[in-house]
Amino acid sequence: MTIVEIKLGTLVLAGGSPDEVPELLYAAEQALADLLAGRTVDRDTTAGAIAGALADLLPDFVRTGARA
Repeated sequence: MTIVEIKLGTLVLAGGSPDEVPELLYAAEQALADLLAGRTVDRDTTAGAIAGALADLLPDFVRTGARA
């Protein structure tokens, strides 16, 4: 599956099967949790790319764990 576009509130995917979507979103959720915990994620995978794009949308204080 290929990511076509990620905007706030919209994720457009191309190719693959609709049956893959729940697994892909679960993997992206896990990858995002890893990123937010400071672990490295392979952004060359679809799930890693989704997680990376979502993390890039977050404010810096969320990504770094800094508190206001």
